[in-house]
Amino acid sequence: MAHPPLQWLSTLKLAQLKNLARATGINSSGTKPILSARIHDEILHSRALHSTDKRNNVNKYMTTIISIDMGIRNLAFCCLALKPPTTTTHATIPTLTSWSRIALLPSNPSSSSSSSSSSSSDKEDPFSPPALAATAYALVTNTFLPLAPTHILIERQRFRSLGGASVQEWTLRVNMLEAMLHAVLRTLGACGGWKGQVVGVAPGKVAQFWLGDGGESANAEEMRGKGKGSKSARTKRAKVAVVGQWLRHRDSVVEFSEELNGVLEGYLRRMEGRRGGVEGKEEMGKLDDLADCLLQGMAWVRWEENRSKVLSKGPDALGELD
Repeated sequence: MAHPPLQWLSTLKLAQLKNLARATGINSSGTKPILSARIHDEILHSRALHSTDKRNNVNKYMTTIISIDMGIRNLAFCCLALKPPTTTTHATIPTLTSWSRIALLPSNPSSSSSSSSSSSSDKEDPFSPPALAATAYALVTNTFLPLAPTHILIERQRFRSLGGASVQEWTLRVNMLEAMLHAVLRTLGACGGWKGQVVGVAPGKVAQFWLGDGGESANAEEMRGKGKGSKSARTKRAKVAVVGQWLRHRDSVVEFSEELNGVLEGYLRRMEGRRGGVEGKEEMGKLDDLADCLLQGMAWVRWEENRSKVLSKGPDALGELD
């Protein structure tokens, strides 16, 4: 039987509430009353992971999730397809059907734009609002919507990196693109061009979910042992290693479409430092963006499944949360 009011949350200790918040993708800060109220509200208003609305379901999967790791020259995204769960389980194993990193602008956009002396100043600047708006619209309509997503997850951006006092110009550009993606999707939804849900995801919650408070997990022991670089660099290596383990063992965490075999091999080759690529294909570039978008999508699936468990099983679900 479901427990809509979730009154039992008030009986939990603060440490239990924090663990529940982490397992469901909810901010774990605050005192016990504040945290209990936040968990109560967010779980009660949780998004349905497996929708009964079939208007967007153009394939055999009920739910199709696009997870985006933001960037302009290194935007990475993946597509996860989920079949409906059975009546005896809340969990399903997602299938990774698309996984790539793309450059939305050429490596030196100023050189390509300067060749046209008759262009206006806005058209010459690929980072101007009109130019980025066109880029965002093309990305959504030409790349994302053809995958028939029911949910689109967009990585939340910060204005400052690593606690720095200054705000970098490149950070502002990526923030502007993030806002434009939300605007395009909201407009399409309001006009009936797409029926789906858009979710902003804080990257810190994703890292905490997979790597723990220390930023590194037992799954990434091989990276932790190197001990090189800053904490941020070690965390990046740890996240790359977590995904690498999924690819190596093809375990029950995520399944992979056969069409992605070349991408999976390139990822492992790059992670393990093996030189050379698959014949006829370029060697895989940086891995952290690819890892981030997949970890984000998988974390959100786990959060929603855990919320469903809490709603249906009440306090008995606490021992079953992933």
